[in-house]
Amino acid sequence: MHKSASVTLNDNSRDNFYLRLNGQLYESTQPESLNPLALSEAMIDFTPNDRGEKKEITITNVSDKELHLRLVAGAPEYFEVDLPQKVKAGKSEDLEVKLMEKLPKEKFEKSFTIEMDDSAKTRLTIPVTLVDRIPMQVPPKPAVRRQAPPQKKRALPDTTHAATPKGEVGGQ
Repeated sequence: MHKSASVTLNDNSRDNFYLRLNGQLYESTQPESLNPLALSEAMIDFTPNDRGEKKEITITNVSDKELHLRLVAGAPEYFEVDLPQKVKAGKSEDLEVKLMEKLPKEKFEKSFTIEMDDSAKTRLTIPVTLVDRIPMQVPPKPAVRRQAPPQKKRALPDTTHAATPKGEVGGQ
């Protein structure tokens, strides 16, 4: 692969010139991240209406090895985590978090931590929150066709007499 760039100088004694850059692309089999798992969501937010509900996050194994997952920390009095036992290399699995029906507090900021069986024993912590406000649902406004208000009828000036000779009415 090559690219070229034009170089313009302020020195009038020298002409413009081009630089040609040559390069070679190599396909990388290594993940772009140091983390072997990629998440579809960075955190999970619940509202008071979500009690007893489940939310999902898709986890993708971006490494070249199968990963076994283990939940090492959580907050079971607030939520349950349904974690897949393993994720094959290059594949995705869904992780589910279920908010408990009865909660110790009306709002919270907690998290859970997953440990992988890679050589570094990588851990990933995902925040889970319950906010005390429900997002406002604003219904769309119906399309209203606006009409101009009715105008009063005005009498137009009679211009028929202007073009008629004196004594004749209406030009007859």
